[in-house]
Parts: sequence; C-alpha cells; structure tokens
Amino acid sequence: MILGVISVLLKKTIWFKCLSAVILSALKFVPGVLLCISLGLSTWEQILVTIGGGILGIFFFTYFGIQLREWIHRKIFRRKQTLTKVGTTSKNWKIRIWNKYGLMGAAFLTPPILSPPVGVALALSFGTPKDKLLLYMTSSIIFWSFAFAFLKQPIFTFLTWIGILP
Repeated sequence: MILGVISVLLKKTIWFKCLSAVILSALKFVPGVLLCISLGLSTWEQILVTIGGGILGIFFFTYFGIQLREWIHRKIFRRKQTLTKVGTTSKNWKIRIWNKYGLMGAAFLTPPILSPPVGVALALSFGTPKDKLLLYMTSSIIFWSFAFAFLKQPIFTFLTWIGILP
C-alpha cells in the first residue's frame, strides 16, 4: 500500500522528481544535473534544483561532515579508532591540488570533478575558515549550475546519441 502511494505521488508530482535531483546534486553534482536533464526539467527548474542541492550539500558537509564520519565509523567498524583529517594514502593528491590551486581552485573543481562532500573535506582538512569556504563553494555551485543549464541541449543531444536517453 505504501509503495502504491509513493508510485502514484512520483507519477503525479514534480516535487518528488525535484527532491531526488536536489539530494543527488548535494552528493554528486554532475549526476544531479544529468538527472534534471533526463527528468525533462526546464532550464530554470534545473538551475534552481542544482543550486539548491549543491548549496545544501556544502552546508551539510561543512557543519555536520565530521560528526557523520565519526558516526559511520562507529556503526560500521564498531571499535574506537583515531580519525585523522587527511589520510596517509590519499594525502598526496590532496596536497598537490591544494598547493597548486588553493581554495579557489578546489572550489572551482568541486562541482564538475570532485563532489560537494570531497571538496568540503579537502578544504576543511587544510584549515579553511567555514565562512570563506561557504562563500567560494556557493559561488562555484552557482557558476556551474548556470554553465550546465546553458549546455543542457548539447548534453541532451549527446546522451540521446549514445543511447542513454530515448
């Protein structure tokens, strides 16, 4: 019965489509854009949904990322571990990106290449103040939302050509 209600709501409203795109944009920005395109959202709906999702992800992971990581480690590993901000195996690529591009480069690369959680974790691991982080990441999300919205037609044509969309 619950699944029937959910399926009816998914078919009837655009709100659930937008909500799924917002959540996906908060976790992985480019798949959120692709979901907006495949759902047939208008350009302005796509812009609003991807900006909302990206900013939601940045705020969430900026203020609750450490608590989320500690909770996951407690639930999955069920033993006390010391958590480091930068792991030894992935330290090299983080340091290279940070030394070469800094916060502005990390913020610029976050939506198309990295994801909001990774970009926020990278910036916070190097001690970036949260207000500065939010400003640069939000600006980057807004820029990339408009860029992907104006590239919507070429992206749609390419996805149709390779057979992902009908």
